[in-house]
Amino acid sequence: MKKILSIISIVIFSVLLVSCGQKDNKITKENISATLICPDGLPAIAISNLISDESNDEEITINCSIEKTTDTLLSELMKGESDLAIVPSNLALQAYKKDLGYKIAGTIGWGSLYLVSTEEVDSLLDLEGCEIYNTGKGLTPDIVFKDILQNNNVNENNITFSYVGAASELAPLVMSGQAKYAVLPEPVLSTVMAKNENIKIICNLNDEWKKVHDVENGYPQSTLLIKEEFYNTIKDSGLYDEIINKFIESEDWAINNPELAAEQCEKLEENKKNATQDFKECVAVADYYKAAFYKNVYAVGKDSQKLSQMEQNMEDAQKRMGEMSPIKVKIDRMLEEYMVANN
Repeated sequence: MKKILSIISIVIFSVLLVSCGQKDNKITKENISATLICPDGLPAIAISNLISDESNDEEITINCSIEKTTDTLLSELMKGESDLAIVPSNLALQAYKKDLGYKIAGTIGWGSLYLVSTEEVDSLLDLEGCEIYNTGKGLTPDIVFKDILQNNNVNENNITFSYVGAASELAPLVMSGQAKYAVLPEPVLSTVMAKNENIKIICNLNDEWKKVHDVENGYPQSTLLIKEEFYNTIKDSGLYDEIINKFIESEDWAINNPELAAEQCEKLEENKKNATQDFKECVAVADYYKAAFYKNVYAVGKDSQKLSQMEQNMEDAQKRMGEMSPIKVKIDRMLEEYMVANN
């Protein structure tokens, strides 16, 4: 990943965030802890330094959840619980329509989508009769691509559109050749092209968007939202400006330090994997306790069939307990003492 990010030098993020003006009077600040949801990919890379443990200071702590798929990101957004959210721009509109109480703080990331193929394509009109893979039906990649097709007089009805939940799911389909045509974002694009030299960029969607719509920056791929309640809490303290500056500084750091950004992303991913494993082991402990308890119950009732099932459940749970396996001895002893005391 380090090599890939060095090659692409990270697609330049434009964080156009409108800060509140600093007040002349003395501001009293308090410790703020904010929650942030963010999609995997370029937005996560852009804020990798922001959400690292080292970046949090005494005044501001940002706890980030990086969502791997659009479905999980949408689910978290619709809850309306996060103080901050980085979402595809069309989801920002959905949040507004559903009155979830979010304000737009700015844009993080102008278009980084590309149409790629293993086939020769001379014109977008050549796509008629083909199957094209994309991520998230009705989301930014889908909306942008179909708009470009329409503006190039391509008949959508002559194209088969197939969708997956995330770019990470699409990558293996492209590399294996199953998806001959696909819309991919960076940095997944660089990963795919590094592993399959037959994959070619047919169209830079952002460049095409700028051309057909006569705009300077292209389309806003991701939008930073802030919960109105959270904004009202911090707007007069100067902390809003500091939070916005943290996003800008993290973006600049990622652009200027692509290899370190890659290392930071790998570290964050590893921490997440460790946390997930810890959770799975805790669930396994709970499963073992439940099975062991009912094993004793069925032993008293002499229900051999259910007793055998609980013994199997205990064995399965023990295999999943990992580093928490030693607690098995304590559970067995505790339940034994409980059964003696209650018989």
